[in-house]
Amino acid sequence: MSLKKFLFENESVDGINSPSQYMYIKIVRFMLVIVGSWPRREIGEPEPRYQTIMLKLFFFSVVNAALYGSISYVYMHSSELSFLEVGHMYIVILMTANVMPRVFTLTLSQKYRDLAKEFLTKIHLFYFKDHSPYAMLTHKKVHLVCHLVSLCLLFQMLTGLSLFNLIPMYTNYSSGRYASGGTQNSTFEQSLYFSYPFNTSTDFNGYVVACIIH
Repeated sequence: MSLKKFLFENESVDGINSPSQYMYIKIVRFMLVIVGSWPRREIGEPEPRYQTIMLKLFFFSVVNAALYGSISYVYMHSSELSFLEVGHMYIVILMTANVMPRVFTLTLSQKYRDLAKEFLTKIHLFYFKDHSPYAMLTHKKVHLVCHLVSLCLLFQMLTGLSLFNLIPMYTNYSSGRYASGGTQNSTFEQSLYFSYPFNTSTDFNGYVVACIIH
């Protein structure tokens, strides 16, 4: 399949028996399953209860730990941080705080799952495309837009996640901080700054552990 066909000629009719079989729905499913927000049980997909509980607890714990770690680091090291580092941490704190409502409205909300089920089983244009030629035309246009937007969002998510972690690593490498004695007059630049019980600023082993956690 050529790139042009994959992007602009993704068939919205043939061989499709439910909205869940569309490529863009699969992309959305992939992104929502990671955070435990896809209505698997509601639409008949297998979903072990222990897996659901563990995933929700893990996501909730990670968000809370990230928020607490960021705030505590700024509080404890505010006098040591540069203007750019403080600005970076404030942005991270605000973004993490913005995730908290999403945990309750998506991951932990049964109403959201019920609404998603209704959309996938009743409201989606798939169920109305055969009503008229105009309905089919509308369905195909909306399908193409959803397909392209989903691919764009997936690309942005993966690119942003990669660059967020790789840019500080490259900065450390280009500054010679990975070399022996490279942190004598400087500290490791990191994508996230948390308060750890070990040294992550000048100790290479601690820095590696922090990178793995981040």
